[in-house]
Amino acid sequence: MKSALRILLILLSPTLLFASQADKPSEPPSDTEIKLALAEAKHAFEQYKTVIAHGEQLLGKDVFQQDRMLLDHWETTSKAVTQNPQSFDSELGFDLLMDLDDAARNTALCADQSSTLVLNDINNLHSQKSQLLLELHQSCMDSSKSLFAASENTNVLFLRYVKWQKQAAAQAAEAAARCADALKKAGNQP
Repeated sequence: MKSALRILLILLSPTLLFASQADKPSEPPSDTEIKLALAEAKHAFEQYKTVIAHGEQLLGKDVFQQDRMLLDHWETTSKAVTQNPQSFDSELGFDLLMDLDDAARNTALCADQSSTLVLNDINNLHSQKSQLLLELHQSCMDSSKSLFAASENTNVLFLRYVKWQKQAAAQAAEAAARCADALKKAGNQP
């Protein structure tokens, strides 16, 4: 009986922990948390830059034109957030999240395109190019995983910011209602 109770408690502990955390008032992400997420994202984008350069050598620059524009946007946005981490708590946080998401999708597409080209190359017996395309495929997959992980972590922080913003707005509305009631009561007294 005791072991069954222990197993039940172990199975329920993540649910209880999540429920207790959901009841806590939310706080905006701290500078430290933002800097950590940004560092992870920067590492993932460095990997993405390498993938783009490798892909341009094999597939041509035209194929990666959108990726270059995404990199430029990332550089501008991440620089702004690096200089002022609390600017994450604005549309810049959403921009970072979208850049990570777009880059993760693009590298997954790169991996798919590379593997398709490998199969075509194998059919045409171009083994050396096939090896290079397989390496590109693996690089794209690795980069996509890193970008996706960074995107997920950034998403958690941004959702926490949105929750905090919602709670702060509700508290402000409640305070304004109390003030309005107090003014109304004060206005009714002679």
